[in-house]
Amino acid sequence: MIEPVISKISPGIQHYAWGGTKFIPDWLGIENKADKPYAEAWYGDHPLAPAQLEDNQHTHLDQWIASNPVAILGAESVDVYGPRMPFLLKILDVRNMLSLQLHPSKNGAIKGFALENEMHIPLLSPNRNYKDSNHKPELLFALSDFWMLQGFATMEVIKTRFEALLPQFEWSSNYSWRTLMARIWALDSELYLGYLDTITHQIQSQNCGDKDDIYHWIEKALQSYPYASGSPDRGVLVMMLMHVQYLKPGQVGYQAPGVLHAYLEGQNIELMANSDNVLRGGLTPKHIDPAELMLHLDTTSPGQCLLSPIYLMDDELAFSPPVHDFLLKYYPLKHGSTKTIQSNTVSVMLVQKGKLVYNGAVLSDGESLIIPAFSILNIECISTHAAFFWATGSL
Repeated sequence: MIEPVISKISPGIQHYAWGGTKFIPDWLGIENKADKPYAEAWYGDHPLAPAQLEDNQHTHLDQWIASNPVAILGAESVDVYGPRMPFLLKILDVRNMLSLQLHPSKNGAIKGFALENEMHIPLLSPNRNYKDSNHKPELLFALSDFWMLQGFATMEVIKTRFEALLPQFEWSSNYSWRTLMARIWALDSELYLGYLDTITHQIQSQNCGDKDDIYHWIEKALQSYPYASGSPDRGVLVMMLMHVQYLKPGQVGYQAPGVLHAYLEGQNIELMANSDNVLRGGLTPKHIDPAELMLHLDTTSPGQCLLSPIYLMDDELAFSPPVHDFLLKYYPLKHGSTKTIQSNTVSVMLVQKGKLVYNGAVLSDGESLIIPAFSILNIECISTHAAFFWATGSL
């Protein structure tokens, strides 16, 4: 049994093609001589890319937790979420836009996972929708200027876009977000290819230089996802329904279950429930299941959501989503500032900048800790300024 003590960790890395080559290596203080994309750094126990303890054995976090789950996670967390971390913390560097996607609710994930198991669809099958039975709400903290598609634009704005890019499209005053989405998925492939030809021509007369405008991203999507015969990706037309959301550094957004979204450009800290369930809606060569997407698509509200910080103190900000799986805190400290932190479940600490002393040891920018439940962490800022993130559950 491995001792459940506070330990430094190194993240699991995902080298997805859409990732940048500099931001995450610079954050971690490592070289990237091969110029590989570093899309995501994972600070958790997810088996696809578990973090590692910085011990002699480089023990994976999932193995460490399995050796003593109650001591590391806390008994209440194990009762509610099972013998695994309730959340997954990531750093993302989005160089190229990600797919349009949404995540199911908890009940939807339970039903979908069970049904695909009954259908004997292999867990790693590319045509499988559900990899587990958990929901995947997400919180993102912008580390740079960050652009994303999140939820729907107003019907008036959508109508204006169709008039500009697709004038032959027969518009109805009875259209809603849901009926428009349904029509897009029902389009004949040959007709849709004709629509794409028109959009490709019409986009040239638009101002595509403004990243806050959908036309910029539609032009980029047409360049990034060239269409061909067969069953073309419907993502470009779906984009015309969506809202462009900009976050300045330090702003925090939230993705509720059922909200259609896509990350477009920038870097962020992402904190989510510990799940890999993704229902995709376009701009991807991966599996798209329109019927399942529509089943879980939330069209009851536009879907945009920015979280305001709760100032527990001047140097302690909390971002609390409407779920209990995770909670994010941000600590901007000055020299000599001290903090004593304790959580009732496992936590991850991620240093953004500066130098800190924790329980007598030094922690520098880019370094991270895993903190077992109920462990007490005494922190002091020893640089002019420092800042760190604290991710935990909110049982």
